[in-house]
Amino acid sequence: MAKRSRDSLIEYASKKQKSEVADKLQCIFPVPQWLKENDDMGRIAFMTYGRYQPAHTGHKAVFDKLVNMSREDKIKSGNENSNWESSDGRIASNVFVFASPTVDKPKSIRKNSSSVKPGRYPLHPNLKTRLMEEQTSLYEKPSINVINMAATKHNVNGRRDPAAAIKLLLACYNNVVMLVGSDRVKDFAWLGTNPRVTILSAGERDEKDDGIMGMSGTKLRNAVMRGDYEAAKRGMSYGAVTDNTLDTVIESLRSAMAGRGGRSCRRKTRNANRMTGKKVIRKKTMRNKNSRRK
Repeated sequence: MAKRSRDSLIEYASKKQKSEVADKLQCIFPVPQWLKENDDMGRIAFMTYGRYQPAHTGHKAVFDKLVNMSREDKIKSGNENSNWESSDGRIASNVFVFASPTVDKPKSIRKNSSSVKPGRYPLHPNLKTRLMEEQTSLYEKPSINVINMAATKHNVNGRRDPAAAIKLLLACYNNVVMLVGSDRVKDFAWLGTNPRVTILSAGERDEKDDGIMGMSGTKLRNAVMRGDYEAAKRGMSYGAVTDNTLDTVIESLRSAMAGRGGRSCRRKTRNANRMTGKKVIRKKTMRNKNSRRK
Protein backbone atom coordinates (compact mmCIF):
# COMPACT_ATOMS: atom_id res chain seq x y z
CA MET A 1 0.00 0.00 0.00
CA ALA A 2 1.39 3.40 -0.97
CA LYS A 3 2.08 5.85 1.80
CA ARG A 4 -0.35 8.71 2.20
CA SER A 5 1.17 11.83 0.72
CA ARG A 6 1.88 14.58 3.19
CA ASP A 7 -0.35 17.58 2.92
CA SER A 8 1.69 20.44 1.48
CA LEU A 9 -0.24 22.97 3.52
CA ILE A 10 0.99 21.36 6.75
CA GLU A 11 4.65 21.99 5.96
CA TYR A 12 5.93 25.54 6.12
CA ALA A 13 9.36 26.55 4.85
CA SER A 14 8.96 30.31 5.12
CA LYS A 15 6.83 33.12 6.54
CA LYS A 16 5.50 33.69 3.03
CA GLN A 17 4.02 30.19 2.88
CA LYS A 18 2.56 30.70 6.34
CA SER A 19 0.76 33.86 5.24
CA GLU A 20 -0.46 32.17 2.05
CA VAL A 21 -2.08 29.40 4.05
CA ALA A 22 -3.62 31.91 6.45
CA ASP A 23 -5.20 33.62 3.44
CA LYS A 24 -6.71 30.36 2.23
CA LEU A 25 -8.15 29.32 5.60
CA GLN A 26 -10.17 31.63 7.81
CA CYS A 27 -10.31 31.09 11.54
CA ILE A 28 -13.70 29.58 12.43
CA PHE A 29 -13.18 29.21 16.19
CA PRO A 30 -13.43 31.95 18.85
CA VAL A 31 -10.02 32.60 20.42
CA PRO A 32 -9.67 33.70 24.09
CA GLN A 33 -8.73 37.37 24.10
CA TRP A 34 -5.82 36.90 26.53
CA LEU A 35 -4.23 34.34 24.17
CA LYS A 36 -4.03 36.67 21.17
CA GLU A 37 -0.62 37.86 20.06
CA ASN A 38 0.39 40.88 17.97
CA ASP A 39 -0.66 39.16 14.73
CA ASP A 40 -4.17 38.65 16.20
CA MET A 41 -3.56 34.88 16.29
CA GLY A 42 -3.89 32.77 19.40
CA ARG A 43 -0.58 31.72 20.92
CA ILE A 44 -1.28 28.01 21.49
CA ALA A 45 -4.03 25.38 21.27
CA PHE A 46 -4.26 21.84 22.67
CA MET A 47 -5.99 19.06 20.76
CA THR A 48 -6.52 15.37 20.18
CA TYR A 49 -8.12 13.42 17.33
CA GLY A 50 -9.83 10.05 17.38
CA ARG A 51 -12.52 7.77 16.00
CA TYR A 52 -14.36 7.36 19.33
CA GLN A 53 -16.36 4.22 18.55
CA PRO A 54 -17.63 4.94 21.14
CA ALA A 55 -15.99 7.53 23.44
CA HIS A 56 -15.38 5.97 26.87
CA THR A 57 -13.96 6.55 30.34
CA GLY A 58 -10.44 5.87 29.06
CA HIS A 59 -10.74 8.93 26.82
CA LYS A 60 -11.61 11.01 29.87
CA ALA A 61 -8.00 10.67 31.06
CA VAL A 62 -6.86 12.27 27.79
CA PHE A 63 -9.45 15.05 28.06
CA ASP A 64 -8.35 15.73 31.65
CA LYS A 65 -4.75 16.02 30.50
CA LEU A 66 -5.64 18.47 27.73
CA VAL A 67 -7.55 20.70 30.13
CA ASN A 68 -4.78 20.59 32.74
CA MET A 69 -2.16 21.50 30.13
CA SER A 70 -4.24 24.49 29.09
CA ARG A 71 -4.72 25.63 32.68
CA GLU A 72 -1.02 25.28 33.48
CA ASP A 73 -0.09 27.27 30.38
CA LYS A 74 -2.52 30.02 31.39
CA ILE A 75 -0.91 30.33 34.83
CA LYS A 76 2.64 30.32 33.44
CA SER A 77 1.76 33.06 30.97
CA GLY A 78 0.64 35.32 33.81
CA ASN A 79 -3.03 35.36 32.75
CA GLU A 80 -4.42 33.36 35.65
CA ASN A 81 -7.26 35.81 36.29
CA SER A 82 -8.21 36.39 32.64
CA ASN A 83 -11.62 35.26 31.42
CA TRP A 84 -12.20 32.53 28.88
CA GLU A 85 -13.91 34.86 26.42
CA SER A 86 -13.23 36.07 22.90
CA SER A 87 -13.02 39.74 21.95
CA ASP A 88 -16.72 39.72 21.04
CA GLY A 89 -17.77 38.25 24.40
CA ARG A 90 -18.29 34.63 23.34
CA ILE A 91 -17.13 31.74 25.53
CA ALA A 92 -13.81 30.60 24.08
CA SER A 93 -11.42 27.73 24.76
CA ASN A 94 -8.13 26.55 23.30
CA VAL A 95 -8.88 22.86 24.00
CA PHE A 96 -10.19 20.81 21.07
CA VAL A 97 -11.30 17.20 20.61
CA PHE A 98 -11.77 16.27 16.95
CA ALA A 99 -13.99 13.29 16.11
CA SER A 100 -13.19 11.64 12.78
CA PRO A 101 -15.95 11.06 10.19
CA THR A 102 -15.03 7.36 9.94
CA VAL A 103 -18.06 5.06 9.91
CA ASP A 104 -18.75 1.58 8.51
CA LYS A 105 -20.48 1.44 5.15
CA PRO A 106 -24.13 0.30 5.20
CA LYS A 107 -24.53 -3.42 4.56
CA SER A 108 -26.46 -2.72 1.35
CA ILE A 109 -23.41 -1.13 -0.35
CA ARG A 110 -20.57 -3.21 1.12
CA LYS A 111 -18.67 -5.28 -1.41
CA ASN A 112 -18.79 -8.41 0.75
CA SER A 113 -22.21 -8.25 2.38
CA SER A 114 -21.91 -11.84 3.62
CA SER A 115 -18.93 -11.01 5.87
CA VAL A 116 -19.41 -11.90 9.53
CA LYS A 117 -16.56 -9.68 10.71
CA PRO A 118 -17.87 -7.20 13.32
CA GLY A 119 -17.69 -3.54 12.29
CA ARG A 120 -15.08 -1.40 14.06
CA TYR A 121 -16.77 1.93 13.31
CA PRO A 122 -20.53 1.42 13.71
CA LEU A 123 -21.51 4.82 15.20
CA HIS A 124 -22.54 7.70 12.98
CA PRO A 125 -20.42 10.84 13.56
CA ASN A 126 -23.44 12.88 14.67
CA LEU A 127 -24.36 10.37 17.38
CA LYS A 128 -20.84 9.90 18.71
CA THR A 129 -20.27 13.68 18.93
CA ARG A 130 -23.62 14.03 20.72
CA LEU A 131 -22.35 11.51 23.28
CA MET A 132 -19.00 13.30 23.58
CA GLU A 133 -20.61 16.72 24.04
CA GLU A 134 -22.54 15.37 27.01
CA GLN A 135 -19.46 13.61 28.42
CA THR A 136 -17.40 16.82 28.27
CA SER A 137 -20.11 19.35 29.14
CA LEU A 138 -19.00 19.74 32.78
CA TYR A 139 -15.49 20.93 31.92
CA GLU A 140 -15.08 24.62 32.72
CA LYS A 141 -12.27 27.18 32.49
CA PRO A 142 -11.54 25.95 29.94
CA SER A 143 -14.41 24.07 28.36
CA ILE A 144 -13.78 21.50 25.62
CA ASN A 145 -14.65 22.10 21.98
CA VAL A 146 -15.94 18.85 20.47
CA ILE A 147 -15.53 19.11 16.71
CA ASN A 148 -17.40 16.82 14.31
CA MET A 149 -15.10 16.46 11.30
CA ALA A 150 -17.99 15.07 9.25
CA ALA A 151 -19.56 18.54 9.19
CA THR A 152 -19.20 20.34 5.85
CA LYS A 153 -17.66 23.46 7.43
CA HIS A 154 -14.74 21.37 8.74
CA ASN A 155 -13.85 20.01 5.31
CA VAL A 156 -10.39 21.28 4.31
CA ASN A 157 -9.74 20.80 0.60
CA GLY A 158 -11.61 17.50 0.68
CA ARG A 159 -9.79 16.26 3.78
CA ARG A 160 -11.15 15.57 7.26
CA ASP A 161 -8.21 13.72 8.78
CA PRO A 162 -5.81 14.84 11.55
CA ALA A 163 -3.91 17.01 9.06
CA ALA A 164 -7.13 18.85 8.23
CA ALA A 165 -7.94 19.30 11.92
CA ILE A 166 -4.51 20.80 12.53
CA LYS A 167 -4.91 23.16 9.59
CA LEU A 168 -8.19 24.43 11.02
CA LEU A 169 -6.40 25.26 14.26
CA LEU A 170 -3.36 26.80 12.55
CA ALA A 171 -5.71 29.32 10.98
CA CYS A 172 -6.46 30.52 14.52
CA TYR A 173 -3.34 29.67 16.55
CA ASN A 174 0.41 30.03 16.01
CA ASN A 175 1.18 26.76 17.79
CA VAL A 176 -0.66 23.46 18.27
CA VAL A 177 0.04 20.65 20.76
CA MET A 178 -1.53 17.33 19.82
CA LEU A 179 -1.99 14.45 22.29
CA VAL A 180 -2.17 10.92 20.87
CA GLY A 181 -1.98 7.42 22.29
CA SER A 182 1.54 6.15 22.97
CA ASP A 183 1.07 3.54 20.22
CA ARG A 184 0.21 6.26 17.68
CA VAL A 185 3.04 8.74 18.26
CA LYS A 186 5.10 7.34 15.38
CA ASP A 187 2.07 7.30 13.08
CA PHE A 188 1.51 11.03 13.62
CA ALA A 189 5.19 12.01 13.78
CA TRP A 190 5.08 13.43 10.24
CA LEU A 191 2.66 16.11 11.43
CA GLY A 192 5.33 17.24 13.86
CA THR A 193 7.69 18.14 11.01
CA ASN A 194 5.89 21.46 11.03
CA PRO A 195 7.69 23.59 13.66
CA ARG A 196 4.33 24.95 14.79
CA VAL A 197 3.02 21.48 15.70
CA THR A 198 4.12 19.34 18.67
CA ILE A 199 3.05 15.68 19.01
CA LEU A 200 2.98 14.29 22.56
CA SER A 201 2.03 10.93 24.05
CA ALA A 202 -1.15 10.90 26.12
CA GLY A 203 0.17 7.92 28.10
CA GLU A 204 0.21 4.13 28.01
CA ARG A 205 -2.89 1.93 27.91
CA ASP A 206 -2.88 -1.45 29.62
CA GLU A 207 -5.15 -3.81 27.67
CA LYS A 208 -5.17 -6.27 30.61
CA ASP A 209 -6.47 -3.65 33.03
CA ASP A 210 -10.20 -4.02 33.71
CA GLY A 211 -10.46 -0.38 34.83
CA ILE A 212 -10.15 3.00 33.11
CA MET A 213 -6.53 2.45 32.01
CA GLY A 214 -7.55 -0.65 30.05
CA MET A 215 -10.81 0.66 28.62
CA SER A 216 -11.24 0.54 24.85
CA GLY A 217 -13.91 0.87 22.21
CA THR A 218 -13.39 -2.78 21.30
CA LYS A 219 -14.28 -3.88 24.85
CA LEU A 220 -17.47 -1.82 24.80
CA ARG A 221 -18.52 -3.12 21.39
CA ASN A 222 -17.87 -6.69 22.56
CA ALA A 223 -19.97 -6.02 25.68
CA VAL A 224 -22.87 -4.97 23.46
CA MET A 225 -22.44 -8.03 21.25
CA ARG A 226 -22.69 -10.40 24.21
CA GLY A 227 -25.69 -8.50 25.57
CA ASP A 228 -23.95 -6.93 28.58
CA TYR A 229 -25.50 -3.50 28.06
CA GLU A 230 -24.95 -2.34 31.64
CA ALA A 231 -21.19 -2.87 31.33
CA ALA A 232 -21.21 -0.93 28.07
CA LYS A 233 -23.12 1.93 29.71
CA ARG A 234 -20.71 2.06 32.65
CA GLY A 235 -17.84 2.42 30.20
CA MET A 236 -19.44 5.53 28.68
CA SER A 237 -20.98 7.13 31.77
CA TYR A 238 -19.29 10.31 32.93
CA GLY A 239 -19.90 14.02 32.68
CA ALA A 240 -23.58 14.78 32.04
CA VAL A 241 -24.45 11.81 29.82
CA THR A 242 -28.20 11.15 29.78
CA ASP A 243 -29.88 7.75 29.85
CA ASN A 244 -31.58 8.63 26.58
CA THR A 245 -28.25 9.15 24.80
CA LEU A 246 -26.76 5.97 26.31
CA ASP A 247 -29.79 3.94 25.20
CA THR A 248 -29.58 5.43 21.71
CA VAL A 249 -25.87 4.61 21.44
CA ILE A 250 -26.39 1.06 22.74
CA GLU A 251 -29.23 0.44 20.29
CA SER A 252 -27.19 1.87 17.41
CA LEU A 253 -24.24 -0.35 18.33
CA ARG A 254 -26.46 -3.41 18.77
CA SER A 255 -28.18 -2.85 15.44
CA ALA A 256 -24.95 -2.18 13.53
CA MET A 257 -23.09 -5.10 15.10
CA ALA A 258 -25.98 -7.47 14.46
CA GLY A 259 -25.89 -6.43 10.81
CA ARG A 260 -22.18 -7.21 10.60
CA GLY A 261 -22.35 -10.46 12.51
CA GLY A 262 -19.50 -11.65 14.73
CA ARG A 263 -18.83 -14.58 17.05
CA SER A 264 -22.41 -14.92 18.20
CA CYS A 265 -23.56 -14.88 14.59
CA ARG A 266 -21.03 -17.56 13.59
CA ARG A 267 -22.06 -19.69 16.58
CA LYS A 268 -25.72 -19.56 15.52
CA THR A 269 -24.74 -20.52 11.97
CA ARG A 270 -22.74 -23.53 13.17
CA ASN A 271 -25.59 -24.69 15.37
CA ALA A 272 -28.04 -24.37 12.50
CA ASN A 273 -25.77 -26.39 10.23
CA ARG A 274 -25.50 -29.18 12.79
CA MET A 275 -29.29 -29.34 13.03
CA THR A 276 -29.75 -29.54 9.26
CA GLY A 277 -26.78 -31.81 8.57
CA LYS A 278 -25.20 -29.31 6.16
CA LYS A 279 -21.79 -29.70 7.74
CA VAL A 280 -21.83 -33.49 7.27
CA ILE A 281 -23.01 -33.19 3.67
CA ARG A 282 -20.20 -30.77 2.90
CA LYS A 283 -17.60 -33.15 4.35
CA LYS A 284 -18.91 -36.03 2.27
CA THR A 285 -18.86 -33.88 -0.84
CA MET A 286 -15.24 -32.92 -0.25
CA ARG A 287 -14.31 -36.57 0.26
CA ASN A 288 -16.00 -37.53 -3.01
CA LYS A 289 -14.07 -34.82 -4.87
CA ASN A 290 -10.80 -36.00 -3.38
CA SER A 291 -11.46 -39.62 -4.26
CA ARG A 292 -12.26 -38.65 -7.86
CA ARG A 293 -8.96 -36.79 -8.17
CA LYS A 294 -7.11 -39.93 -7.07
